[in-house]
Amino acid sequence: MRKRFLTVAILSAIMFGQVVCTQERDIYVGEVEVPSWRWGEQRARMEVANRSPLTKFIIAETELQYTGEYLNPNRRAHTCYAIPPGETAWLDPVLVIPGNYGRAQVTLRLFDVVDTMDIILPDQLAYEQHFNITFHLPDGMVPYFQNRIMLPPRVGNLPNFDNEFARTLFVLLNEGKSIGEIADLAICDTSFVKKEIENWTARGYIRIDKGTYKLNVPVISVAEAEAGKQLAVSTSDSLASVIAAQMDTYRKVRDSLIAEGKVPVDSNTFYDGGAILYHTYPVIGGLVLWWDLGSRFISKGEFLTIFRGNDLCNIYTPSFMYFVQGGPVLTGSSFYAANKNKSNYRIYYGDQLPEIKCDPNFLFKGRRKGRVRWEYTPDYIPKAYVMDSSIVRLAIDALVRPADQLLIDAGDSLQIIASSFGHDNITQGYKYWFWNITATRTMSSLVKAGVIERSGNGQFRFDGLIPKENK
Repeated sequence: MRKRFLTVAILSAIMFGQVVCTQERDIYVGEVEVPSWRWGEQRARMEVANRSPLTKFIIAETELQYTGEYLNPNRRAHTCYAIPPGETAWLDPVLVIPGNYGRAQVTLRLFDVVDTMDIILPDQLAYEQHFNITFHLPDGMVPYFQNRIMLPPRVGNLPNFDNEFARTLFVLLNEGKSIGEIADLAICDTSFVKKEIENWTARGYIRIDKGTYKLNVPVISVAEAEAGKQLAVSTSDSLASVIAAQMDTYRKVRDSLIAEGKVPVDSNTFYDGGAILYHTYPVIGGLVLWWDLGSRFISKGEFLTIFRGNDLCNIYTPSFMYFVQGGPVLTGSSFYAANKNKSNYRIYYGDQLPEIKCDPNFLFKGRRKGRVRWEYTPDYIPKAYVMDSSIVRLAIDALVRPADQLLIDAGDSLQIIASSFGHDNITQGYKYWFWNITATRTMSSLVKAGVIERSGNGQFRFDGLIPKENK
C-alpha cells in the first residue's frame, strides 16, 4: 500500500513527566508521541504511571480542531484504560485526523474516572497537553480550491462532509481520477482514499461500473452552475410576475372561503387550519414555492421528503444530493424539510438556513436507529401554524395555475443545460439545487416589489392532518 507524506508543521511543547493537572498527584505522564500525522485514524503514544494504591480507570480523550478555514472540522475520540496500583502502562489513544488543510490544534486529555461508562466531569481532568499543527495545501490541489464546493442545506454539517477532502474527492472522481492519482495530488495514503471511497460506495453515493468508480450524484462545475443560475434568474422573474398578478385572485378565493365559513374571520385563530391563508409570506415561501411548485418540479408532484425520518442531524439524502462548484453565489439559501406518516405531516420552511442544535450523541443514536433529539437555536425558532391542506389547496391553486407552463419550460431548458455538460439524466438533486435558487430569488423579488412583507425571523412550521381520501 503506497503512502504519501503530507507536509505538516508541528509546533509543540513536548512534555516529559510534566503534569498539567492532577488529582492528588498520583498520575504521572511521560513523553507523548504521535508517530504519524497523516490523515485517518492514528494513535498517540504515552507512558503513564499510577503512583496510587488503587487501580486507576483512565479515559484518554483526543480532540482535533481546525481553525481559520472555511471548513473547520472537529474530531474527538475516547479510549479507556485500567492501570493497576503502582504500575506503569503505555497508552495508545485513538487520534482521528480528518482530511483538511490549514491550522489545527490537537489536545490530549486524561480523565481519572470511577467508571469508564460514566459521563466525564471537568473535575476529573488529570492531564492536558496541546499540539499546534499545520497541514499545507499541496500544489496539485490548489486548482480545486479556487472555488468552494457547496452541498445541499445542512448536509455540509455532517462529519462525513465537514472537511475539504470529502468534498473534493467527488470532483476528482468525476474527472475519472484513480485512487493512486488522488493520493498523489492530495499527498496522502492510498489506504485513506480507498477507505473514503468505500464509505461513500456503501452509502450509495458512488458505484463501481466495469472496475471504475462512478458517481450517483451530480458534480456541477462553475460554468454549468452559472448557466443554471441564469435560467433560475429568468424563471424566478417570470414566477414572481405570475404570483404578483394573481394576488387579487388569491384574496378573492380566500374571501369566498371566509364567507363559506371554511376560513375564520379572525386571522389570529391559530388553531384553525385555514387561518394561515391570511399570512402570505409563509404561504408563498413554504407552501406555494415548495409544498406545491417545488414538489411538482423536483419530485413530479410526490410529497417532497428531502430529509428522511425528520432527523435533521443524521442526514442521509442521496436522492437529493449535489456538489456545486463556485460557492454560495451559485446556490439558493432557502430551507425546506417535510415528513409525513399515515395520519399527519409536518413542514419546515425558512428563507435562510436555520441553526439547529443536535443531541450530543446524535451520531451514535443515528447509527442504532434511535430517536435523535434536535431543536432550533433561540434566534431561529419557527412560528407554528396549523394547516388544513384541503382548504389551503383551493387558494394556492388559484394563485399558481398560470405557472404550469412555466414549470414545464424551466424543466426542458434545465435538461438542455445539463445535457450540454454531460448530465443526460438530471437527478432530483440537480433539480433541487436549481429550484432552491429559483425559490430564493422569487421571494426576494416579491419582497422588494412590496407584494409580500417578510415576517418574523423567516422560519415557519406547518402542521396538518392528511385528508382521509389521501391516507
